[in-house]
Amino acid sequence: PLVAMTFSAVDETLAPPGHEVLWLWGQYFPRALAGAAWPDVRESVARTLLDQFESYAPGTAESVVGRLFQDPEWLEENLGLIGGNVMHLEMSLDQMFCARPAPGLAGYRSHLPSLYLTGASTHPGGGIMGASGRNAARVVLKDLERRKT
Repeated sequence: PLVAMTFSAVDETLAPPGHEVLWLWGQYFPRALAGAAWPDVRESVARTLLDQFESYAPGTAESVVGRLFQDPEWLEENLGLIGGNVMHLEMSLDQMFCARPAPGLAGYRSHLPSLYLTGASTHPGGGIMGASGRNAARVVLKDLERRKT
């Protein structure tokens, strides 16, 4: 899937007047490619994503004045995301729900008292902004309420 956002539509400080910042996210690219390396295919993959968006918004490609393509290799090297995965873990059934981030740690509580887990590694993953933080906060509030009684 291709996700497109224009953050400058809600924050005008991100782009000069009359311009926009377009963010395209092509999900599920592997860190290791079969028969290729990211530096060799980076440009063609970026072009494919822009062409896909162009089919929905004609004229976009010709108006691009700059871009940064963050492939999994770039994400790992520049942001420290292991495997270049913005979800921290694979979004597969064996790493979802009661197994995210791992069996025994899926309820936002850790094995250490008062240490809670949140972020892209916890349910529901990194693609739903703030949801894991909200879920973890609810667990913290529930635990604090229990301590009062």
